[in-house]
Amino acid sequence: MTITQLQSNHRWPVDLEIWHVEVSAADVIPDQMEDLNAAERDRAMRYRLTADRVRFVAARSALRRLLGQRLGMAPAALTFVTGAYGRPALADYPDLLFNLSHAGSHALITLSGQRLVGIDIEGVDRSLDWRSLTKLICTESEQDMLDAAAPSLQATYFFRCWTAKEALLKALGVGITDGLLALTVKLDGEGRQQPAIEAASAVSGAAALHFHWLTDIPEYLGCIAYSDV
Repeated sequence: MTITQLQSNHRWPVDLEIWHVEVSAADVIPDQMEDLNAAERDRAMRYRLTADRVRFVAARSALRRLLGQRLGMAPAALTFVTGAYGRPALADYPDLLFNLSHAGSHALITLSGQRLVGIDIEGVDRSLDWRSLTKLICTESEQDMLDAAAPSLQATYFFRCWTAKEALLKALGVGITDGLLALTVKLDGEGRQQPAIEAASAVSGAAALHFHWLTDIPEYLGCIAYSDV
């Protein structure tokens, strides 16, 4: 497991940290398992595939190590609580906000002491039958943007839609299915973006969030969402 910080380069506020965790199948899980609590270790052992277990343990271990370093605490000493939709928070440090996402052999972790944050990463699998998912994820205007895009861009635009909405909804701490079709994002946008929100939506708070797509990891697409201070 290697943990490296992504540099902002003016893409997102400098007070917001984004960390990339690269997981190897050769990772020695017992060393990382020591960072986890009993519930996390039990969950890890329920994964049937070794690769899934390695990814879960590495991502949780990395999160605990980063938070512990920030707080001057041992990773295993951290206590988490979960919100209504399963979003974790630190029991004794509610102002230190964080979010985690993993896909394949990569994970992204974001930390902030000032902002709501959400993050997502997905492998850009062009063999995926993504068209069968558009009605679940994309609004009518987003589907129109997809249809109008050059064929070479359509899969990328779909993953842009998916990652942006996941990150935005995770920043709000609500269930993913509660707002996918209440948000609209500009699929060909660049730089810092803001979503359009359906009137009287349960996720109207997303209108105050910003997001930025992340292309730092080849064959993967990420997105960071965050609030103003």
